[in-house]
Amino acid sequence: METYEQLILSIQNLPIEDILKIKNFTDTIVEKFNSKNLNNICERENTRFNVCPHCGGTHFIRNGHAKNKVQRYLCKDCLQTYTSTYDTPFYRLKYPLHTVEESMDLNLGKCSARYISERLNIHKNTALL
Repeated sequence: METYEQLILSIQNLPIEDILKIKNFTDTIVEKFNSKNLNNICERENTRFNVCPHCGGTHFIRNGHAKNKVQRYLCKDCLQTYTSTYDTPFYRLKYPLHTVEESMDLNLGKCSARYISERLNIHKNTALL
């Protein structure tokens, strides 16, 4: 937490031109993240995989849900299980995708960690991510 606060203090002391450069940089990162990863993951969540990400096999069945309520699949060719979030930044997250998405939106909206944690019923340290 100290590093985050130090970063905020040092940004506040920068000239306005440098702050605008940082803002433009972070906006492009958020735009790339939102457009590529999150939309693809939401699409993958609503549709089944066509092939197993482990072996490329096409014989698979639904195999329950992960703890974060994401559909699990079992490949009949290699007997490996996987989810729709496999090989994405959201793989193995504890919380459902809609909670993560709402947390990101609130963080971008400059809401406090305490507010986010109370609204989403998550720990305040998790709300900082």
